[in-house]
Amino acid sequence: MAQPETTKQWEKNVGGSAPCSQQLAPNTYASETALTSPEADVVTKGGSQLQQNESASDSTSPAFPQTVTTAPPPETSPNPRSCVTCRRRKVRCNKHHPCSNCIKAKIECVYPSPGRAPRKSKKTRDTELLARLRTLENIVKNLGGPDAINGNPSSLPLKKTTLHQNSAIEQPENYANTSDAMQQDATIKSEAPDTSEIEENMGKLMVEEGGSQYVSHRFWTSFGKTVDDLKSILDPLSSDDENDTVEESAFDESYGVNHDGFLFGFSSLTQSLRDFHPPPNQVDILWETYIQNIAPMVPIFHTPSLKPALYHGTKNLDSLDKNTEVMMLTIYYTSAASMSAAECLTHLGEPRDLVLGRYRFAVEQALGRAKILHSRSFTLLQGLVLFLLCVRQHDDTRYVWSMISIAYRIAQGLGLQRDGTHFNLSPFETEMRRRLWWHICILDFRASEDYGCDPFIYESSYDTRMPLNINDDDISPDSVDFPEEKEGCVETSFFLIRCEIVVVNKRLSFIPPSSSCRLQVSRYSVAEREGLIDKLSSNLETRFVRHCDMTIPIHWVCATVSRLVIAKLWLMIHQPMVQKSQRNPIAKETHDRLLMTSVEILEFSRLLETNVNTAKWGWLFRTHMQWHAVAFLLSELCVRPLCPGVDRAWRAINSVYEAWNMHSEKKNVHQNLKRK
Repeated sequence: MAQPETTKQWEKNVGGSAPCSQQLAPNTYASETALTSPEADVVTKGGSQLQQNESASDSTSPAFPQTVTTAPPPETSPNPRSCVTCRRRKVRCNKHHPCSNCIKAKIECVYPSPGRAPRKSKKTRDTELLARLRTLENIVKNLGGPDAINGNPSSLPLKKTTLHQNSAIEQPENYANTSDAMQQDATIKSEAPDTSEIEENMGKLMVEEGGSQYVSHRFWTSFGKTVDDLKSILDPLSSDDENDTVEESAFDESYGVNHDGFLFGFSSLTQSLRDFHPPPNQVDILWETYIQNIAPMVPIFHTPSLKPALYHGTKNLDSLDKNTEVMMLTIYYTSAASMSAAECLTHLGEPRDLVLGRYRFAVEQALGRAKILHSRSFTLLQGLVLFLLCVRQHDDTRYVWSMISIAYRIAQGLGLQRDGTHFNLSPFETEMRRRLWWHICILDFRASEDYGCDPFIYESSYDTRMPLNINDDDISPDSVDFPEEKEGCVETSFFLIRCEIVVVNKRLSFIPPSSSCRLQVSRYSVAEREGLIDKLSSNLETRFVRHCDMTIPIHWVCATVSRLVIAKLWLMIHQPMVQKSQRNPIAKETHDRLLMTSVEILEFSRLLETNVNTAKWGWLFRTHMQWHAVAFLLSELCVRPLCPGVDRAWRAINSVYEAWNMHSEKKNVHQNLKRK
């Protein structure tokens, strides 16, 4: 562990709106009810009941004759078919023109044109149908054997295979466990399928225009395609159905049939976000801030590709794609969030709180407008994850913790938990998928630490490899081959250090749910945990730290964070935050070493936030609360007599506490520490 005196050496070497008022979407409840209520065709009797029905629908129905009759006028003959809207909504249509449902909904009543759509000849259709049925029969035979066709359930396969990822899929060296006990945990006891069987049953990535969909089993991929083909034969799409598709999109647009708005407020369904985009001169400032403050810490985007997309969007706001708008507004929000209050006032001309409130509101509205709950957009997910990584420093609610589950499900739908090489994707797309997936893993682990819960993602649930240690200029969308990894610190090195740390941290502090959890815990001896930490330390030292030039700020950050985290992990395994058994008390020498380690953890954490060369990345460092060090120091300072070491520990505690009060909006947690 580096000594605190490194601080002086470092300084010597380096030198020192409230959200805008929300316009609610029009009330669509009355019109939705009108389309589904059977009272539309009921003949009311009595003046009071008629008045009641009229008063209930005055706000949604135009003026029309109020005469109530028991039969339709003789000159109005019912249409033989339901109108387009009633047919699509699957409600009863009285087949008048206009029908009662469309009158109440205040929409145009359109009936399909007379006549039938051209049909395929019955002979041709029967031939195709028989061919499809034979295909389905072959699928069933493959699943259950020949007897399955004859209805013999005893012949169906009953084998249940448990597949552990580490035993079937080759992992990089840094995934290997460091002890025989851990290797045994990663080995399945039942017979494992061979590699060919795994490849045969591997999921598929279904790529379509506008997004992709991951199907986790090959059977459902082929079976679903066959069923869709059968459906097209038995019920071919007529011209009326094609018209229904157009009518449906128009209807949904008019009545806001979108269930995503409830997450961020109903303004997201109707309000244009053009006014939330910054003027051109501020776009330049925010972009440069992103390059300096955000990209080195969180390389989710490929910056050479991101810049032209961003500036093209600023020139075409009226025709901006909704997913691209999420990306743009996220860039603006995170850039502003990385500024200090003085910088924000100087460069943007407004108080920081006002700017952050406006851009956060805009990002959330953009996510709602882009239908986040139904999204298959890689760009939207990139923006969402970057937004959540940054908003952690401002939000003390369970907001981020809950939103991670949405991000994870979108990622799972895109198949990010599977490495892109399984799908023969391009090197560029594979690399971008890896970066995004591992940022989700980091976010999930950090949030789980914040709330004291288990991570949502565990190691056996994915096989996505870590990204390459390269610069953004080393790869492009036109790349045919993967670039060679570079030695030492490059643009993605700090991110890779965080990935390595998360993997080991999970193995030390989290046991995936299984029937052997208790047995597995008993196998993690202190020596085995120390072995994991030693291997991590050696890996980081060999790949990154030994190549760092301490006069370069990002290199100094990589080296400092690496050593700081090793010290934190050492503290965790020797003094975990649980009640220790009195039969194995910790020796006084160990207590003293733990005390000084905790002090150094807090001192270097504070130095990362305040040093003039690294303060621009303080927005990220402030989200890492050193709870283990703080808790251990407070417990020790209550019983230790005054001495120079204790005075130094108190100074470290006071410095951290003042920083929490100054920068963090998460003050409810810290008030408890102050009272104690």
